[in-house]
Amino acid sequence: MRVLTIIPAIIEMMSHSEVLRHKMASTPGVVTMITKYWMAEGSVNLESAFAAAGAPHPFTKTLIILIKPENRPSTCLPEFIAAVPGGAKSAAAHAIMQLNAVVGQPLLPRHFYTVRNHTTLIGNLSFSTTPTLLLELLCQGMIPSTVRTLVWLEKQPTNTPDEAQTACETLDAAIMCSNGPSWVVQALDAGLLPAALKSASRITLQLEKPRSLQYATLLPNFLCQYLVYKSVVRSAAKALRRTARLDVDRSRGGPIWDAWGVFEALARDRIALKESLDEKESKSQKCHRGDCRTVMDPDDLLRCTGCISAIYCDRACQKMDWPLHKLACKKTQQLLRDGIAVPMSPGETRFIGKIVFKDIGENGELMKALLTAHPDKQSSRRSSSEFVFHFDYTRVPSTMRLLLTSDLSGMHAEWDKIVEDCVRSEGEMMVATAEVQRGSMTRTLVYPFPTTMIIKKSLKPGKQVRSRDDPDKLEHWRLDDI
Repeated sequence: MRVLTIIPAIIEMMSHSEVLRHKMASTPGVVTMITKYWMAEGSVNLESAFAAAGAPHPFTKTLIILIKPENRPSTCLPEFIAAVPGGAKSAAAHAIMQLNAVVGQPLLPRHFYTVRNHTTLIGNLSFSTTPTLLLELLCQGMIPSTVRTLVWLEKQPTNTPDEAQTACETLDAAIMCSNGPSWVVQALDAGLLPAALKSASRITLQLEKPRSLQYATLLPNFLCQYLVYKSVVRSAAKALRRTARLDVDRSRGGPIWDAWGVFEALARDRIALKESLDEKESKSQKCHRGDCRTVMDPDDLLRCTGCISAIYCDRACQKMDWPLHKLACKKTQQLLRDGIAVPMSPGETRFIGKIVFKDIGENGELMKALLTAHPDKQSSRRSSSEFVFHFDYTRVPSTMRLLLTSDLSGMHAEWDKIVEDCVRSEGEMMVATAEVQRGSMTRTLVYPFPTTMIIKKSLKPGKQVRSRDDPDKLEHWRLDDI
């Protein structure tokens, strides 16, 4: 046992030199040896012996040193994964298991330092060029575990801003991974917002300003990008109800609360839009089980923790539906594990379209000004239908710019059909595109809309034209007529 405690001590001492640390991490066999000892730390005998020696989980700390993201050798993580029986899945499961085991323990100083090490290790594994490892961590429950850690840290009497920062950076990496909307839903349902807000005051006071600003933008900025998805907005509505019940001191203000204000305002705007749409839909259709006729608030439905998409009115209904849902659930779980994009549902596509149409309706004057000022509009009789309004929802706040339909030509067969139909309308219809965040990539959706959506905001009382066929009906104006 003495030898086993000496090995981590020697590596830690040598790692004070970055050159030596890099040399050790790149030497074949070193990472393999430490990884095997790290996997053995979970055994009762070793864990008790290390604790008795005053060095609980020594190889976790050693592994942190060897695989930290800064100047990490390219062979380091592949060697780490190869050293674990079962590969990336088993390594991820072991890392999460170790964290969960300690977070549930009483608030003792030794547990605090152990949690710090486990959180840092998971963070180091998350920031990798090996996507398989991060995806396995996510599928093993990294997000709920990290949120529970934030809650646990907030209860500590000692200072914990650095640890909370590490936890939030880990969540940041998670929600910007493939299938980001699914992971954001999981984070919100796990209690991310209450946990982050309760940590905000402590971090604002104890971190120097630049790091506090960084922390302030980590979560609200990225979460705002996903408020274009109906599933995320549903989870955000639940999360806001939880935060409203918190006894959190906002009087100190600071960048974290400023960022929170931006997120809350946008979330409430999207929630109002979703609720207006929900009123037009049959609530009896909300539960995923086809035979269920329960009527309830859609935001109170429970989500399947496997696929993070199907929703049910209660656990009993979910259990009855499992034989029918099992195949689709397993398929979605495999897509999440492989980092393959989960298909966007028609409901999500329609909701994004409603956001686009709402923004068009609220920005008619600006859109008209952009169109009439465009050089191609001024120098030729180009039809308004040959222009595209591009809404970028991956930016906070979102942005809008004007493109030509030729910029979309040949990119997607479905787009070509929509563009062709609009161009043939000769000014009656236009094209809007919406760029949305999907995690490790973005996606662009195309929507046709009538030019009257812009003109209705721009007509002056003296310029309304009566229809020849119906004097009581206003004739539709086209932008080409202006």
